[in-house]
Amino acid sequence: MKKRLKEFLLYRILYHKSDFVFWMYLIFIICGIGASGIWIQVAFFIKNGDLPQNIANAVYTFFPPIIVSSCSELLLSEKTIKPIRMLGIVLIIGSLVWMLLCANLTAFLGICFGTLGCVIAVFTWIVAHGEDPIYTDFPDESSLPIGGDVSNQVTGNEGEFKL
Repeated sequence: MKKRLKEFLLYRILYHKSDFVFWMYLIFIICGIGASGIWIQVAFFIKNGDLPQNIANAVYTFFPPIIVSSCSELLLSEKTIKPIRMLGIVLIIGSLVWMLLCANLTAFLGICFGTLGCVIAVFTWIVAHGEDPIYTDFPDESSLPIGGDVSNQVTGNEGEFKL
């Protein structure tokens, strides 16, 4: 079972290793826009000398939604093996407990443990979206929701339709 779990994780992690779209989405949308609360608090800290506790709050409230949504996708996917589903349940509960524990720490420790949670969140997002064809640079046309080769003959009766 450990071998199967390891193979599943490696396959999901390495599936998009050379897809520019996948990595740009991860960097700019998830880590950039998704973590905008963190970046705003860092800017306030640099500019005004605001409390580092605000950065800690932003950091440890960023990772639970990413983990919960990614693990929910893994739980609902038909391609997910049972050990990953169990890991998803553990991560969902663990991330919520972890966030509550981080809230009671000093600013420095909150930032440290929150950052570790953010790394785990990014990892779970990569695993959850590891096989998603929407993130491939040149997807197979059969996996796209619409489209395909426009020169192909349309199936069915076209009737007397004219433009």
